[in-house]
Amino acid sequence: MSLTHNKKIIRDFSRAATSYDTYAVLQRKVADQLFLNCRAELGALDSGDALPITNHQSPITQNILDIGCGTGYFHELLRKNKIYLPLVQLDISHAMCLVAASYASSPPYGGTYTCSADMHSLPFAGGSFANIFSSMTMQWSGNLKRVFSEAARVLQNKGGFAFSIVADGSLFELRDVFLEAGENPRIHNFITQAELEVLLKNCGFTEYEINTETITIFYKDIYAALLSIKAVGASYKGVSNSGIKGKNYFTKLGEIYRDKFMQNEGLPLSWNIIYVKGRK
Repeated sequence: MSLTHNKKIIRDFSRAATSYDTYAVLQRKVADQLFLNCRAELGALDSGDALPITNHQSPITQNILDIGCGTGYFHELLRKNKIYLPLVQLDISHAMCLVAASYASSPPYGGTYTCSADMHSLPFAGGSFANIFSSMTMQWSGNLKRVFSEAARVLQNKGGFAFSIVADGSLFELRDVFLEAGENPRIHNFITQAELEVLLKNCGFTEYEINTETITIFYKDIYAALLSIKAVGASYKGVSNSGIKGKNYFTKLGEIYRDKFMQNEGLPLSWNIIYVKGRK
């Protein structure tokens, strides 16, 4: 991953820190599903009461790492489901980390520790974590092999690795709109499932399950659709401002969008999501 590419990610996601939770409808849907996929492996307490971990001892070896924690939604899911295990939240954006850290739980309720770092170079010793969770983060990597290798390194033997990633075919509506307007589609080149499986196997994850889902969200106009992408920090590889000539340009794009894709619910924007639950 180049330094320039890295700086763009940090800049865009830092700018989105204050608006993220308002617009992260898709992100929450995906995180909810990923959490359900791996809930059993996360050692949930059976008690209906919020009992501190001092009464339900969990060894430090049960540490969980959340890669790309954003504003801390995975922490919220854990604690709402009475899972009181030590959690390390990691994000490349310091601004995101500040928001996530503000919701951290104290050691008696598992303990939450927040770290600003790059997922390509995790600042942890080998075998530090029993489980790694990451939702809709890894698609922004320029070197997924390095990310998976780092995840394998910091995982304990037989440690769990659950993540979701945006896949090829996402945002096809915008791609088609740009093509019809005579523009190069300013859409990120997302990974295919076949490519992902090769990377997983090459990095030592031979035991895994894969599920896919297409999620479509509807918007009133093209401005709302583009804002939904920008407001969660995803604009650096999505829709760029370069070459845009003003309101007339967006009017043209909006007309094409409506003509090709308008439904009763509004203008659709589709995301293909791959869910992976694996073990080292």
